[in-house]
Amino acid sequence: MYKKDSNKLSLLWGRIGAAVLLLVSTALAGFGYTFGEAEQTAAYEAIASVLAALAVFPVVASKIRESKKVKQD
Repeated sequence: MYKKDSNKLSLLWGRIGAAVLLLVSTALAGFGYTFGEAEQTAAYEAIASVLAALAVFPVVASKIRESKKVKQD
């Protein structure tokens, strides 16, 4: 029988990531750093690439856990 993993952990990490980005941008703004449109686009693309690469690991781990759960039943 197929058992789907809970997505609570994914939601938690997504919110933590958003909070970290917000805090970093607020701290930089407090020190007088500003970002133009080109810098914002470059930062967005860099962050999206890193997050996409990191997203592979939880997906693989989830599939491994799900296959072990099915075998145990």
